[in-house]
Amino acid sequence: MTVYRYLTNSIGASAFMRQKTPRLSAKNIQDRLNFAKKHQNWGVEDWKKVLWSDESPFELYATPKRHNDRVRAKITKDVPRIWSVKFPQKIHVWGLMSHQALSELHIIPQGQTLNSPYYRDEILTKTCRDAINRTENMGLISERPMFGNMSDFNFMQDGAPVHPAKITQK
Repeated sequence: MTVYRYLTNSIGASAFMRQKTPRLSAKNIQDRLNFAKKHQNWGVEDWKKVLWSDESPFELYATPKRHNDRVRAKITKDVPRIWSVKFPQKIHVWGLMSHQALSELHIIPQGQTLNSPYYRDEILTKTCRDAINRTENMGLISERPMFGNMSDFNFMQDGAPVHPAKITQK
């Protein structure tokens, strides 16, 4: 009997992928707990008044993880190849969403660091303001008004360093 058979058949053990989990500091944990306590009694109508903002990097031509990308075939020749590039291009985008609409994606130019002046001048002042000021429903979700009543909404953003900077808060 092999070790594999013993583990799977005799004691019922299976192989699992190790899951990644964020390493949280005591401050991170406390901040998350404070956020949860502050918003624990919010109802659906309260959450409908939230305007979410976030940015994220994306890799173009990313190669799928080999352990997740399986193809059934009788011989190797029948398996299509995965084309890859040595140094895939990356783009960094910013977006905004409410319960009823999305902003246009703001593509941060290659080589541009997301610093406080850029965030304030290019993203908040232009892209964000354009999305918030939409009043006519043009059909697409990225062309609809963000809210019916713009006087009452909460702007939520994560803890990225550019968000709480003094220059951004003015």
